Amino acid sequence: MALMGKLHRWLGDSTEAATWWQKCLEQNPAEVKAYLGLARIAEMKGDSEKALELWRKAQEINPALPGVYGLPAEVLLKMGRTQEAAAALEKEIQHSPRSSHYHFLLGQAYFQQREHEKAAQCYQKAIETEPESSEPYYGLASVCTRLGQTDKAREYMEKFQGLRDREEQANEGLLRGPDERPDIILVLAWIHVDAGTFCAAHLRPKEAEGHWRRAASLDPKDRPCRQALADLCRRSGRLPEALELCEQLRQIDPGNAAYYHGNMGSMLVRLRRLDAAEEAFRNLLGEACRRNGDLDGAREALRRALDAGPGNVKTKGGPKDPQHQE
Repeated sequence: MALMGKLHRWLGDSTEAATWWQKCLEQNPAEVKAYLGLARIAEMKGDSEKALELWRKAQEINPALPGVYGLPAEVLLKMGRTQEAAAALEKEIQHSPRSSHYHFLLGQAYFQQREHEKAAQCYQKAIETEPESSEPYYGLASVCTRLGQTDKAREYMEKFQGLRDREEQANEGLLRGPDERPDIILVLAWIHVDAGTFCAAHLRPKEAEGHWRRAASLDPKDRPCRQALADLCRRSGRLPEALELCEQLRQIDPGNAAYYHGNMGSMLVRLRRLDAAEEAFRNLLGEACRRNGDLDGAREALRRALDAGPGNVKTKGGPKDPQHQE
């Protein structure tokens, strides 16, 4: 029922979508997706208070769900309730640390409170997370203008305009054609992702895999379907397939070390490819230190890993590899 509501919402029929989500809540009052969908409809109709009430219910059920604090924060910003928005965005970023948009919104909240240094830090974090996003450059230009730093403001505004032009050209390419086919294909991919999740929850792994593989073929950049497939292949012992999917995830999101260095490292150990596993874990350790701002720690971690050499990799069980110690 939740998926049916989502489908009708994608098709532009909010009334039918709301009907299905209400039916869903009658059967299961703890279905978060129904609350999120109904909140979106309330927001679209201009009933911000109703939307916030529905989002609060979703937060009570699953406070760790990505977007459960970020979505209402956008409404709070529009309403001028910047302190509430900032608090919500701080919580959201704990669960969605790689969302450039939420870092940008937090910067907006601080900017409206005239906390320009905090705002600038958020905009810089947004750029680190997604360098090709135009939003944070506009924010930095606004901060520099307020602080009288005209040269920097001009530099950031030029960067913003260049990226915005590129984004608009990309959007024009997506909307070409009478049926806006690329958008329809993406919607179909999302439906297959959700359908696969539904089948997996009902212990129908073959059907789930079919839906996720269909989603992957439709959208070459979809991460959830590839994550689900990688986990499914790993659990069923199909490690080479899982490794291939992790490599695809690494290419889609090269900034997320867990896809490659963590998941792949563990599977490479199981496949007795210890040199490659050591390299993956070595990179993961260095990346973790770097992201925490401990550059000296990152260098030291990498130095120790290099000094240790491949002979010091330890594994449990299995036959001895002549090139490595147990």
